Amino acid sequence: MAALKVAAAPELGPKRERGPMLHELYRRAAAQLRKERKERRAQSEASGAALLVADPVRLVHELQVHQVELQMQNAELLETRAGMERLVEKYADLYDFAPVGYFTLASDGTINLVNLTGAKLIGIERSVLVGRSFPRKVSVEFRPAFTAFLKQVFGSAARQTGDFELSGPDRPSRAINVEAQRSPNGQQCSAIVIDSTERKKAADEVRISEIRYRRLFEAAHDGVLLIDPRSRKITDANPFMTKLLGYSHAELLGKELFEIGLLKDEAASQEMFRRLKRDQQIRYEDLPLKSVGGRHQEVEVVANLYQENGQAVIQCNIRDITERKMAADALRRSEALFSALIEKSPVGVYVVDAQFRLQQANPLAMIAFKNVHPLLGRPFAEIVHILWPKRTAAEVVRRFRDTLRTGTPYQKHDFTERRLDLDEQECYEWQIQRVT
Repeated sequence: MAALKVAAAPELGPKRERGPMLHELYRRAAAQLRKERKERRAQSEASGAALLVADPVRLVHELQVHQVELQMQNAELLETRAGMERLVEKYADLYDFAPVGYFTLASDGTINLVNLTGAKLIGIERSVLVGRSFPRKVSVEFRPAFTAFLKQVFGSAARQTGDFELSGPDRPSRAINVEAQRSPNGQQCSAIVIDSTERKKAADEVRISEIRYRRLFEAAHDGVLLIDPRSRKITDANPFMTKLLGYSHAELLGKELFEIGLLKDEAASQEMFRRLKRDQQIRYEDLPLKSVGGRHQEVEVVANLYQENGQAVIQCNIRDITERKMAADALRRSEALFSALIEKSPVGVYVVDAQFRLQQANPLAMIAFKNVHPLLGRPFAEIVHILWPKRTAAEVVRRFRDTLRTGTPYQKHDFTERRLDLDEQECYEWQIQRVT
């Protein structure tokens, strides 16, 4: 039987120089081995087997400790590897399913890496897309700008941003925002590509809306003032306000309403702003206004308090109602004169309105209608059918409607017929005229 050489045994023993981690592993392995040997010794004693202790046994012990140590190291390495694989899988998912496109581009624009979102944005399978030129996917009109953008990215370590457009043969153009930065080795760059089509569309709609509002603001035939509710001072005014008051645009800015003659004093101005803050809207039907040149005019003012980009703004719409008020006054005077002429007329006069209702009747006409109740405001056709037989009433209604519709006057000097309400025959002279 060959003899065992144990000269190398001390290098495997606990006295060998070890690092803290290996020492701990050795300690744990030795403890594990002692536990297993104790269990085996108990089993051997139970069966009557004798234990032999010799130098070869010590060597075997050391080798077994080292084996357990290696097994434990291997287990920890396997656990670490599994953890790393899980971490890689997690970040791969984050990379692939991010809401933005991630690209790794070479200096000539060749796509080295791309996530699933980026491939979907361009509309080509990722396996096919890698190795292709990103600039070729950019719309022709944006291609020179993107080439210059890439040069800036690789020419500087700073992050660069640009807006471009992607196009494809079977896909509508998409607006994109690209944010890219050169890698430390300078051989490639990382780019974040965001589909900004909807955002650009919304921004364009806002810009168009602002342009339309500005056009309406500038071209309005009513005065428009924008006011800061905190200072109560005018921040903007449309051209019609200059025409209405005689102030230049620069002279209007920074003034309060009472300073341009719209309200009588500062107290009235403060009261208006208190009401606006409470009700969000206020209306003045008839305010006197005096221009710089001394011209007096009547105006209607509607003020609204609203939010614009998180800031409170007051808009005052001011309409010159001088002519409208003069026309209304003239109409009232005309109506009063007309009513007076009807009332003083020596013959019976009554008025049928456009809705074919009896609107007015003078005292002499009221005598003829004394048996009709109610009278004023009642449909004229009902009144006529109360007074006259059916055929006569129908003819009277037809004549009235014809004059009301065409404006052609009607006159009959000898209208004679028996009244239903009086059971008497009466004779009238009728004249029908439309009044406008």
